[in-house]
Amino acid sequence: MTRVYPVDMRSMSFIKLKTHVLNEGKILLGKKIVRILGYANQDPILLQYFVEVVKKAGGSIKGEPRLETHKLVVYANPVLARALNASGLPFGRKTRTNPPIDPHLKQDRELFRYHIKSTLTEELASP
Repeated sequence: MTRVYPVDMRSMSFIKLKTHVLNEGKILLGKKIVRILGYANQDPILLQYFVEVVKKAGGSIKGEPRLETHKLVVYANPVLARALNASGLPFGRKTRTNPPIDPHLKQDRELFRYHIKSTLTEELASP
């Protein structure tokens, strides 16, 4: 019997989600399992993009955005966090460890443009 994983890791929305988490997100580990997928940004528009991509990737947002240390923070369900970790993103803040970008970005011009646009916008929005 072949099991279907609940998250399509090759979908455009999942790869876009990887871009956002790579830039301003974090995956937190509990005692033994992945607990939290978080995203923080000062720009509410980018926060809304993250929320939309999470929903398109098959996930859900937990609660309302909160203000934490001068940034808006939103949390998504741990299923996407585990899938992102399985796809190669490490725990903690990704910008400190510089993992490689998704190989699908090299094959799809639209995804590549989205990645560059989001990355530059997020870097300009950060203090």
